[in-house]
Amino acid sequence: MDFPQKTSLIRWRNSYEISLLTPAKLNLYLNVVGKYPGGFHEIESIMARITLCDELIIRKDKMTKIICNDKSLENEGNLSLKAVFLLKKELRIKENFLLILKKRIPQGSGLGGASSNAAFTLLGINEILGLRLSKKELFSLGKELGSDVNFFLADTPLALVEGRGEKINCWKFLPSLKFFIVYPNFRSSTSLVFNNLEVKGKLTKSFSNVNIIFYALKNKDNALLKEGLFNILERVAFRIYPKLKRKKELLKELGFVMTGSGSSFFALKEKEKFKLRNFFKNWLIFEVSVF
Repeated sequence: MDFPQKTSLIRWRNSYEISLLTPAKLNLYLNVVGKYPGGFHEIESIMARITLCDELIIRKDKMTKIICNDKSLENEGNLSLKAVFLLKKELRIKENFLLILKKRIPQGSGLGGASSNAAFTLLGINEILGLRLSKKELFSLGKELGSDVNFFLADTPLALVEGRGEKINCWKFLPSLKFFIVYPNFRSSTSLVFNNLEVKGKLTKSFSNVNIIFYALKNKDNALLKEGLFNILERVAFRIYPKLKRKKELLKELGFVMTGSGSSFFALKEKEKFKLRNFFKNWLIFEVSVF
């Protein structure tokens, strides 16, 4: 069977608890190429795993609940809790788990924090209980939780992701890349952005950007890489969020591209961080690497 690799993101573990780092992601390329009958969009994206991480401890306990430094996440709608209950239901697991989550990845930022938390909840319980779930079995669970979950389950620095996020083509090479991320301190709504996406004419797949980015990454050509960076959802975010619209020209001039459905933007590290602070006052700024 194809078992997932032992992730390097395990900080420590024993027979009743495990501590994990749960990473964020960037969409180096994101296009919408179709729409399914149920309303879900068909995507084509290149995702990169980055060094901005939350911390998650999973511990066997008398009842299943979550404790978080962001109290707004301590509710049944939390995707990590949903991951626990899905596992309990599908595998008839009797054990309960306490999740202790320390958030660093901003909510509603397009960086995939909730999906990463959920993915590593599945991986962590798989480790603690010795379930030996295969990648296929984990992907089946991940698909039920969200579009980005399977990317984090794939244990890869880079991947071409298609469909609803369930089709993962792993790129196992590791480019030496550093990015700046700027976050405007407000949450973007994924559903609002997608629902406001207007695509005129027939939606078609275009692998030109995919090929450009693949070649650029393999050949360490950052100038070419910048040409391939693209997110079709940007135009929607600029239209519906005035705070982003006011920074549109500056973001473009500095080479920033939106990740996911926003509200964060990223660019290759070419300037010093203190200089960016002059442009993005009251925004959070992160320096990250692909790993």
